[in-house]
Amino acid sequence: MQEPLRNSVSTAAVTSPNSSAAPMPSFKEPLLPLALVLICSAALPAQETKPTTYRNAFQRANDSIVKTSREFFDTLFNTELPFTSEESDWQLHLSPKFKDIIDEPFIRFPMEMRYGFSPYTEGSIGYTPFIGNPFDSDPIDSSGYLDLGFKHRAPTFINDSWELAYGLSARLPVDEIPTDSVRDNFARYQPYAVVSHRFHSKEPWNWYLNLSYDQIDRDPFRLARRDPKPNSLVITRPGIIFGPKGEWRYSLEYEYKTDRFDGGESNGHALIPGVTWFPDHEKRQFPIPGEFDLGLTLRYNIQQLPEDNHRSDLRVSLRVRWRFSKP
Repeated sequence: MQEPLRNSVSTAAVTSPNSSAAPMPSFKEPLLPLALVLICSAALPAQETKPTTYRNAFQRANDSIVKTSREFFDTLFNTELPFTSEESDWQLHLSPKFKDIIDEPFIRFPMEMRYGFSPYTEGSIGYTPFIGNPFDSDPIDSSGYLDLGFKHRAPTFINDSWELAYGLSARLPVDEIPTDSVRDNFARYQPYAVVSHRFHSKEPWNWYLNLSYDQIDRDPFRLARRDPKPNSLVITRPGIIFGPKGEWRYSLEYEYKTDRFDGGESNGHALIPGVTWFPDHEKRQFPIPGEFDLGLTLRYNIQQLPEDNHRSDLRVSLRVRWRFSKP
């Protein structure tokens, strides 16, 4: 599910009725856009439609070619897209972070399983251990964290060129997380809504908008208490994907995040171009089942949150993912 999202929430100060302190921050504003999206989707006229056999708009646009992983865009690196697994289909994702071999005293090994409960609803469970880097002079390991997720896709939304989904994801540390981010050692809960539109053209261009609210809470698995807690973040990610027929997918995403809805005054801006290669499984020379993809992103941080100022403004990330599905 690239680098983990940094989520948080802060505790409001308690003041007396006579004090002149600023009013307590409201949590209604960041959830208002999500509520509006869900209300609009619920207000759409009910239609008796046969469940689509297409996993997403890209597959609908390319239904004449062999179904391979290049047609299944459930996520764009760490950004959820409004596409779900087929009913009764389960998938196993393995995404080792090989770049950690160069940069970190640990190697993260994310594992995730997704299951389609219906043509429009899926659940997921994942686990990311931190394995000691054998090439580092002082390797560090950790039991890491547990991920849980739920996503529902609207059966109908405007027309066949549009997709809408909403969901909830949670990340729960089960051990000390040995990263340099203060947010990683807190439990994080993220409701989100995402919409996408496929342009009518000979090649499938897809525009999307993901809106999420990252809230932080105490770690439920350990007695350790960390203070102060960082602020929660509202994150908006508009982007565009170009997925022509073939083995390559190209993307450009803009990320805006702010803690102003939780009493903060900081913003973050980033541009994230990316490219993903999906080798054709019929041309592979090795007899390993499943599907592979190799993704490369270049993240340019135009402005960072204060707790991230120690990080480089320019970061390169490499993702190797293996996916096995069984209907």
